[in-house]
Amino acid sequence: MLERKIQILQRGGWFSDLRRKRVALDRLLPTMAAATDPITRGLYLARTAEAVGVSEDVLQRELRQGARGERGVASRAPVTPEPAEREDRTASATKVRKGERRKELGTEGLSAERELIRLLLHRRQFVEAVAERVGLDSFRESSFASIFRCLVESPDGAIDAMSAAFDDDTVTVLNELTANAGGFDLPTRIIEDCIAALKRRDIGEEIDVIDRKLPLADGTEKDTLLVRKRKLATDMKALGGGRWNVGRAR
Repeated sequence: MLERKIQILQRGGWFSDLRRKRVALDRLLPTMAAATDPITRGLYLARTAEAVGVSEDVLQRELRQGARGERGVASRAPVTPEPAEREDRTASATKVRKGERRKELGTEGLSAERELIRLLLHRRQFVEAVAERVGLDSFRESSFASIFRCLVESPDGAIDAMSAAFDDDTVTVLNELTANAGGFDLPTRIIEDCIAALKRRDIGEEIDVIDRKLPLADGTEKDTLLVRKRKLATDMKALGGGRWNVGRAR
């Protein structure tokens, strides 16, 4: 299971930069944590450390912190919170909301990837225009990225010829998408909606990176991060996205 996840992430380019490595690691941690056998967990740690480029000690700490966090939630008795505790809980609730928003953007982004590729397979005349606005790194799902690359390289290529270059999973996806040719009455509107969804996801991920940096930033760096975050929030709003907290971090 872990090896398969790593392969999918590698094909999708998730280890190509620091921002996406952090997200990729978050996807791998639950699988490592589920390994109860010490040898299996050791193998998982070694393989993940090699793929992500971090030490096994760092991964061990991440796993231990996650386990402590789960135990703390399970053992906490319901008591009337003090002011400081209420502030901590408010911060935790904010993190939960951000996590839900990230999940929403991620789901929306994958749906947009799928619909955009489906449209391009059936409306090849739009491939060049979309390629001018969307890069290969906009696709998180490796199958969609592979199909998009093939379409850009050969917009008029036959489906059979495309299939020969793909693995079994991508061929399955390709067959599903080519079998579904309905719902393209407004192709340009679909393209705009899909591209907007991909941009919202990218903006959301960058905001998450800024949120992780802010507690450690000081002075000029914090001001720069906040200016950037406000700009991203404005861009998100222009795309029809949800609200993001852009106030000064304490």
